[in-house]
Amino acid sequence: MAKRMSNKERIQRKGLEAAAAAVEKAKKKESTAVAKAEKPAKSPGASTKSGGSKSRLAGAPVPSQRLKLVWKVFNASGKEVAVFSYPEKTEADAMAEKLTTKSGQPHFVNGVKVPLEAT
Repeated sequence: MAKRMSNKERIQRKGLEAAAAAVEKAKKKESTAVAKAEKPAKSPGASTKSGGSKSRLAGAPVPSQRLKLVWKVFNASGKEVAVFSYPEKTEADAMAEKLTTKSGQPHFVNGVKVPLEAT
């Protein structure tokens, strides 16, 4: 049966583990610094990624960008068929209904936010 460690022994063990972790961290930092030094330089035209959260989707708009809502008519496979401005929702619904009856395949209208063009 194992002997129970005293508080003094626990503190000493924690200190030794912390020292070993510090040495490992220093070695890792040194190896990454060497690897970065050996990495080829980027070309001047290469874009750099600005700071931002990694969870942000690639296609998601930048929060400071102004958006507008448009109505898009899609076919059953999700392909865009037509685009209507926000006040023209009734026209978009009518076109989707017309295409559904004409082709026999379902078409639907979906509201999509797109960047506002600078005019």
